[in-house]
Amino acid sequence: LSTINRRVITYGLEHGATYHAKNIKIDALKTSFDLYIKGKMIDRFSINMVGHHNVQNTLAAIAVLEELGISAESLRNYLPEFDGIK
Repeated sequence: LSTINRRVITYGLEHGATYHAKNIKIDALKTSFDLYIKGKMIDRFSINMVGHHNVQNTLAAIAVLEELGISAESLRNYLPEFDGIK
């Protein structure tokens, strides 16, 4: 990353990523996690899909929206309505 001459935004399950998830819990057909942005805990999020890959996809969406000026908290209100792509 030190050779990239651009602002870098990271997301994932690793501590240190700009957007990362902790305390992931899979329960029936839902997954919940704590969202951290730049090391600060934002809130607990829940999605109607299972799997760490779906958490990472959600983190990517959150990162894009935040970078566009739309808060993660506003997305949190719509996540329970999304049940995946058919």
